[in-house]
Amino acid sequence: MSEKTFTATESKLREMILFIKEESQTLKVRDDVVKKIHVIAEEVITNIINHGYNNSDSNIDQDNTILIKIGLFEQRNLKLVFIDTGTCYNLNETAVGPMTKPQIGGLGAYFIKKLADDIIYKREKNRNTLEVILKDVL
Repeated sequence: MSEKTFTATESKLREMILFIKEESQTLKVRDDVVKKIHVIAEEVITNIINHGYNNSDSNIDQDNTILIKIGLFEQRNLKLVFIDTGTCYNLNETAVGPMTKPQIGGLGAYFIKKLADDIIYKREKNRNTLEVILKDVL
């Protein structure tokens, strides 16, 4: 499994997405799945930065990082892992559904849940670990 640690700021978002995209392509993940991964990763990372750490580039604590891991398991399935020390937020406990009226908030969580095959969250020793599983990605 490939991994890389990034400073959790908006200015690093593009670099994080590029790392995930390049690793997905190295693993020979199908293009349609790479697009799903992009949406999921952008939503998760943005939520960690804005809500977990409440960081902007002008308000940065150097200890605020996101560790991203990506790899295949069981030959055809992909695991994308995000580890941070921000505020606890269990995506599985968020009630989201199709939006009938436009509203602020919740749409990102809806997309993540809709696009992923499984989501596993745990909080241990002040660390959030979010595992996003996508099946049959090759």
